[in-house]
Amino acid sequence: MSGPPLIPVGHYHGTLHGEPVTHLVRLGTQLVSLDDAEHTTWLLTHDDQPEPSEVVSRLHRRGLLAELPTGPDENAGFVARYRLEPLLHGLGNAPGAAAGRFRVGLPGERIGRWTGLSGAWAELGPLVYGMWRWAGATRSLAELCESTDAPMPPDAPMSIDAPVPLDALVEQAVRLAAVSVSGWTAALQPATSVNLVGAAARSLPAAEPADPAVAQEPEEVLELPYVPGRPDSPTAGVPRWKTDPGHPGAAGWLFAVGHDGGPFHRPDDGVFVTRVVRIGATDHRLDATGARLWEIVRGADPRRLWTRGAVVAAAVEQGVADAAVPLDDLIDRAVVVEVHPGTAQAEEFARSYRVFPLLHGLGTPEDDSRVFTYGVPGRWAARSGIDSSLLWRTAGQWPTLWDTLVAQADHFQRLGVADPTLTDPSELLTARGFHAIRDLVEAGVAYLDVAP
Repeated sequence: MSGPPLIPVGHYHGTLHGEPVTHLVRLGTQLVSLDDAEHTTWLLTHDDQPEPSEVVSRLHRRGLLAELPTGPDENAGFVARYRLEPLLHGLGNAPGAAAGRFRVGLPGERIGRWTGLSGAWAELGPLVYGMWRWAGATRSLAELCESTDAPMPPDAPMSIDAPVPLDALVEQAVRLAAVSVSGWTAALQPATSVNLVGAAARSLPAAEPADPAVAQEPEEVLELPYVPGRPDSPTAGVPRWKTDPGHPGAAGWLFAVGHDGGPFHRPDDGVFVTRVVRIGATDHRLDATGARLWEIVRGADPRRLWTRGAVVAAAVEQGVADAAVPLDDLIDRAVVVEVHPGTAQAEEFARSYRVFPLLHGLGTPEDDSRVFTYGVPGRWAARSGIDSSLLWRTAGQWPTLWDTLVAQADHFQRLGVADPTLTDPSELLTARGFHAIRDLVEAGVAYLDVAP
């Protein structure tokens, strides 16, 4: 092949089977469609350099392929034009592993759900690992390099003690882009002029106190028809929080916030030091108890309602004694947020936070358009219903969760839908949004972050 090497740009959203079949990639804040030839070429470019062709030229003109620098004099222009979106979780360094090696991938305890994809996808040195983590909070690779003074917590194992020259950081950023895109651990995107995240975690106002006269038990079961509106329909017992999450007196739902940086262990003896979670432009350090509670909230089974009491009970079952006080501390620090659906506080939450998609979208199976899969081409990692996937597919285009819901509501209004739980952003948040967030975060295919 002649000419500079090429690298794919955009976040893969897969193939939606329908009439017509659509191949989608999110390019910045726009969702773009590829024809069959473009789709095949764009995917292949992750692994190999394509031969010059009209299709390659078209992808390049559309901004879906970028030229990698071929010399140091081209590095500055490249890092100014592009940014990276991390698409996996930081797993930290493993106890007893080689010093200075940090992992990105999918947490191993989810092996039953992430068949064949759990565990580390790549190992990085401390400098590059710090750059990979912080890429999600910066507007360009150039900004990432300029702000990478201390990519690791100062007293963490294998921290960076001496300043790294800017030209060396720029060179590392170019290499990181090439390696992470080809390894599917990040997506290359055009640089942006707007902030992607806020400065720090943001506490929510307290919800209005529940009226004891209408308060309900969180696990109250209602008998509801399978087919609403048909009196002869069979009925089923459904928890109240699933059918009416915003009813008066509803308990507060807990959500873990932040992009996981993983646990840090001392390399000499494997002793746990801290767990790092990036929220906005701030790292939050968690001790062993806080890290365990944050993980319980993040991985909470979406079939149950997780309130303060439920999380404390689950923690005690797992050997975390006196969990109530450290959980309150996480909520006070806004590392965990407590949201009461159907209240003004819930709308404030939607305006203050955003959902960042992780992994790649593989689209819908040919035989079931109600299911959406996530992973890498050829290997799926998780699946969700179409409601959750719609949030995943649109969240990356908007600066806040509220903006995402408004866009979805407008879409359904244009389709002539009359259901207010689809066309009214507030009702959409209550009836579907909170369930979708829980599904996506628990499945590991998204994380919550503070909005700019």
